[in-house]
Amino acid sequence: MAGGKGTRLWPLSRASAPKQFIRFVGDRTLFQATLSRVADPALYEAAVVITNEEFRFLV
Repeated sequence: MAGGKGTRLWPLSRASAPKQFIRFVGDRTLFQATLSRVADPALYEAAVVITNEEFRFLV
């Protein structure tokens, strides 16, 4: 999900709403779905998310 300008997903994905934070299918964003896949503490350590300052409140 990294990189690119999101032109193939326009108008949903744009600079102010990157594809990671859009609900394409279901009630969760792609970012939320990714975090839920690695949420089992028996298998994974806590997720570390590095993001742009612009998206810190979305993350």
